[in-house]
Amino acid sequence: KMINPVQIITKDEYRMTFKGEFLINGFKNNVNIIACQKIEVQTLLRELMIRNRLKGKYFPKFYGCINETNNISIITEYIEGENLGLKKFLKAPDEVKIIIIKNLLKALLELHKQNIIYRDLKPSNVIIDKYYNVYFTTFLISKENDNLNTFKRGTIPYLSPEAFEENSEKLVLITDKADVWSFGCLVSYLFSGIIPWTNKFDINVNCENRIIQALSSKQEFPIP
Repeated sequence: KMINPVQIITKDEYRMTFKGEFLINGFKNNVNIIACQKIEVQTLLRELMIRNRLKGKYFPKFYGCINETNNISIITEYIEGENLGLKKFLKAPDEVKIIIIKNLLKALLELHKQNIIYRDLKPSNVIIDKYYNVYFTTFLISKENDNLNTFKRGTIPYLSPEAFEENSEKLVLITDKADVWSFGCLVSYLFSGIIPWTNKFDINVNCENRIIQALSSKQEFPIP
């Protein structure tokens, strides 16, 4: 058996994802190779356990992992699709956007039925294939819905009020309702083209400061 990376798909400070070829008995199979770096062992183990237990068409099949020197690579099913964060989806007809939203809602419902909170629902973490089917690509900060307090984690413009604290090390109770908020923010972005908490006149506005001000005002939490 041999896995060869052939194309970089995504890259950030924590991981690099490749399209790879898995050779077995002379036949090539496409896979995703997720090379993990700078990730705590406990975080990585939690992701591996979640990937291993998730079943269903919305979650790429988990094949295993490769442990090399200072580097662990996660091997999953390769999904031929595109990132929902691409501008092309903002320009898609409303009918297409509605199909995507319905499929995304089904995927989120299935995830919650399996007692998992996604915690980082945003366009760049969703893959859409040519039939507008939806797939979740990363489970780096996902967790079981175990009613235990946890640290704030996620992407600020899509973060729910209960998940947002000025002190990032303060423990807070996160439930699957946090995903519902993020889903609403994603829908807003898909139809408006504006990242939540920013505006078309200043897309570089500091979202974190704006949310802190909203929380400090002791008023009802505003809709982005």
